[in-house]
Amino acid sequence: LSTRDEICAALVVHDGIGVFAHYGEDREMYYRHLSAAAAVEPHIVLDDGADLIAFLAQNPHSSFFYLFTGAHGIHLLGGMAALSYLALRARKLVFGVSSEKRVAATDAVSLYWHFMDGLWVALFLLLLLWK
Repeated sequence: LSTRDEICAALVVHDGIGVFAHYGEDREMYYRHLSAAAAVEPHIVLDDGADLIAFLAQNPHSSFFYLFTGAHGIHLLGGMAALSYLALRARKLVFGVSSEKRVAATDAVSLYWHFMDGLWVALFLLLLLWK
């Protein structure tokens, strides 16, 4: 999307990039252009005002994608914290724990990572197939 017609024309003519906007459009035309841009299912979106991204997020498919992506980030942070804790324990900087407890903690974190890998692969595949 762009607000200057000469920029839109240059993108279309010189680069073959689809542009769905023109300078001075009314509200109805603006939303029609947003719908047209969303209909082509863009792989990359450059949107300085985040209008198109907000419009795409209204779609239930997009909402689930962003929800899953955020939850995935939280699980990654939890896993990284667990791995950091294990690294400290392995170096005996936290506790002088017996090796059996260290092995059990390492196994627990390993199972956590593998479970999360499988869960997220399955969720993103289901999300992709749902569309």
